[in-house]
Amino acid sequence: MLNDNEIHVENRGQLLERFRRDAQDIFVFHLGYVFFLNDHYMMSSDYLDALECNMQPEENSQYWVAPFIQDIFNEVITPERPDITAAIKANCAMQLS
Repeated sequence: MLNDNEIHVENRGQLLERFRRDAQDIFVFHLGYVFFLNDHYMMSSDYLDALECNMQPEENSQYWVAPFIQDIFNEVITPERPDITAAIKANCAMQLS
């Protein structure tokens, strides 16, 4: 019977793991390209918040990286592709740690 609601793939786990790795690679490359080409997307809101409140922003606060972006670099991008992190750090003014 063809439609017995069973999955008959011997190496299903391996195929799912390969799909997971491929999806993660696409995610890492996409973020790498976005941040390499538009480094201001990493910017913390502190600089603009100070300007909107008619306050003097802290010195070099326009180069601060948003905490959630730093977490993405620390937990996702750098462990998988440290070369992408190094290229972004070398070619942008943002203060990635």
